[in-house]
Amino acid sequence: MTISRVYWDREWRGFAKRPFNCIIPIMGFSFLPPEIHALIAKNLEPYDLGSLVRTSAALKRAYTFFLYEYAAYPSDGSSPLIWASQRSHIPLASYLLALGHFINCPEAQTQRTPLAIAACNGGLQMVRFLVSRGAALNCTDNAGYTPLIWAVIGGHMAICRVLLSAGADPNLYRLSNQFMYRAKPALHWAALGRGSGSSPGLVSLLLKWGADVNVVNADGRTALIEALTAPGQHAAEICQLLVAGGAEVNFRLLAATEPFDRILEVGQTVLFAAAGNPQLYKIMIDGGADAELEDAEGETVLEKAVIRGFSRHVHTILSHGAKFNIETARGISLLKIAMTRNHQMVDLLVCTVEERANLNTNILSGPLGKDKWRSV
Repeated sequence: MTISRVYWDREWRGFAKRPFNCIIPIMGFSFLPPEIHALIAKNLEPYDLGSLVRTSAALKRAYTFFLYEYAAYPSDGSSPLIWASQRSHIPLASYLLALGHFINCPEAQTQRTPLAIAACNGGLQMVRFLVSRGAALNCTDNAGYTPLIWAVIGGHMAICRVLLSAGADPNLYRLSNQFMYRAKPALHWAALGRGSGSSPGLVSLLLKWGADVNVVNADGRTALIEALTAPGQHAAEICQLLVAGGAEVNFRLLAATEPFDRILEVGQTVLFAAAGNPQLYKIMIDGGADAELEDAEGETVLEKAVIRGFSRHVHTILSHGAKFNIETARGISLLKIAMTRNHQMVDLLVCTVEERANLNTNILSGPLGKDKWRSV
């Protein structure tokens, strides 16, 4: 007989405050009657039992079953299947389902199902296990996200492939009053230029499985506008995939529900969103974007860039052959407006005028016509 000194398990209950002693007959322990094992297990606290099973392989085999029973009836009221999904503990999940636990029981605070939690944490084997047991693929949490969306946000391509092949809807998302301006389908998250979910591979995978390239999110944006307004490392490749997949490059309105200050900051057409990046702008032009398309305010992409004083946008737009008129259809003199902005913009506009001889002092004289163009 060997005396074993068992300490409180740090991972189970935090840092130990004091050890406790117990006399354990290691030799021949596995031959004890099951009634003795049950009596020992029922008279120990869960954290003590967890420490005990770590002292030897024989004790682990004898008492793991009792630990599962403790886990099946937690004291905090949460589903133990949630705990198992967070840690990809497939044996415990299998045991709980055998006891009759509801496989889609959501987490109390976020309403995420075990499948959504496993997909978010990158637990590929747990996802496969839950899918094989019939877990719901298209249920949403309180943010309106499905398990597929959480897998895309985390950049877990293998999990996305498992969910899509099992029948997950790539276009499903639900509007939430609490997270209204964050609600968007999976393709939008894959197209965003930030986070681990931004990936040309994910965009290609979602398009292959039927993601709608022109669906709008709660902000009224398409996936292409998401990629243009927040470009990341793979923005050019993502935009090319979206355009090749049929994305609308002449999308007129940014959003009907967009806050007014964000409309002024970002712009209202796909071309204006791309004008700050010459490479992305060229992709839009090659994809058939119309530089003469007027937005809801009656302005072309060049006029909007001049009025707002974006010299870089103006340079990109003019270098790709945009038509420049000294005076717009509304009677606004772009040169006069440029003079109130900066000299670099004036130089850009003057250098593109074919009939420079017609530029006389009349351009520099007279009122600026502020009654004809809105204040910005």
